[in-house]
Amino acid sequence: MVSTIQQLSQLIAKSVTDLVDITSKNGFQLPELDDKLTPASEAFRQDANAAKAANVIAAAAIQLIACVLPPQESVIQITSGHMKSAALRVSIQCHVAEILRDAGPEGMHVDKIASKTGVDGTKLARLLRSLANRHIFREVKPDYFTNNRISGALDTGKSIDEILRNPNKKHDETSGFLAIAELNLTTCHKASSYLYENMKDPVTAFSEESTQAPVQRALRTEKNLFNWMSEPEHASELHTFGMAMKGSAALIPNNLLLDLFDWNSLPKGSTVVDVGGGIGSSCEILYRAHPELRYVVQDLPATVEDGRKHWALENAKALASGHITFQGHDFFTPQPPNNASVFLIKSVIHNWSDQNASKILTHLRNVAQPDTVLLLCDIVMTYSCREPIPESTEEYTIVNDPSLIAPDLLSTGFNSVNDVVWLLDAAVLLLVSTQERTIAQFKHLLSGCGWKIVKITRKGSSLDSIQAVPI
Repeated sequence: MVSTIQQLSQLIAKSVTDLVDITSKNGFQLPELDDKLTPASEAFRQDANAAKAANVIAAAAIQLIACVLPPQESVIQITSGHMKSAALRVSIQCHVAEILRDAGPEGMHVDKIASKTGVDGTKLARLLRSLANRHIFREVKPDYFTNNRISGALDTGKSIDEILRNPNKKHDETSGFLAIAELNLTTCHKASSYLYENMKDPVTAFSEESTQAPVQRALRTEKNLFNWMSEPEHASELHTFGMAMKGSAALIPNNLLLDLFDWNSLPKGSTVVDVGGGIGSSCEILYRAHPELRYVVQDLPATVEDGRKHWALENAKALASGHITFQGHDFFTPQPPNNASVFLIKSVIHNWSDQNASKILTHLRNVAQPDTVLLLCDIVMTYSCREPIPESTEEYTIVNDPSLIAPDLLSTGFNSVNDVVWLLDAAVLLLVSTQERTIAQFKHLLSGCGWKIVKITRKGSSLDSIQAVPI
């Protein structure tokens, strides 16, 4: 009988061969770990089959490691996670990746790195060494470090002099990815230290209030996170949070929203209402592809005013013609009549408890027409066990991206190589006492507000969609 580790080894070998063949035929270059991070180094992932082969290799390798490591070592790796993340925070806030950008393959002595940001070189070396042990940075010879492809993701592209002149603007004019890392390593990290206490305290154990999350214990405040960040003395935290949200949006492919619904099915002139739509970023994507539709962006008055200014600069014609309009509205209050063909509500519901989310969804249901579609774009949370991936149920259709179908041998499917959904689920628990929801939880929530699920589309990213119609 072939053992599990033999099967995993064979699966890895086959997938490596597949990946090399696919990339070779399509003219892609497979990057080395010690290469610089560039758009070209990751271009092979544009091919769906190459991306899936890479996921198979990674998922099988993670499972193989779990099979052969001593159980105690696996536990120690998890329990020491806070130390590794602390080391990573130091490297980011000491701007090590930017300092090493031009160090070259010979690297730079740690004392020279440390002198640029005023920290102790001996301590910094120990932290960089622990990261290099996990292939973030590379120690080329004793106490000499250089970047590799992974640490390249920590580089903002700015000069160290520019960053030191204005450290609070480090994330400005970047993708926002590093702000995500900083948020995880600061606010989320602090809140995670109080998760157990929050779950045991009778006052907060079963609470879904955003003022009774672990982050309140960490920050010593009774205010919810957003009110706390709005205080003048926490302006830098608010700025980082905003850039992190920009970074989260940038991780989602622009065309994904177009694939989550059949926009061509809407008659010309149909109205799409983007609920909690910010400055209209989602509607920008939709308008470019479907200018024949009309878009209403709803958010709080100050936000929609920013939206009007943004569109006046970027697409004044659409604003002047009325193809895009902005409406100041608090979604916890009754919806104004708007003749909506589609209510788009993207990356909003996961910020709110069932009680509060029900208020939003009920207000939408109260003004919906019989043929109005609720398009809820959020994570559809999975389980850590292998799930059957049905194409339909008696009640609704499920459309799954082929890339989600993992070999049977992988005990958790591709979950182990897609930590983003687990991270977001933990983040909303720590920061606002909510959750990313499973299909069953969405079904319960929506049916209680007068909506019936008709279609679920899962794309294997941090954005899926649920289509619902009035009951």
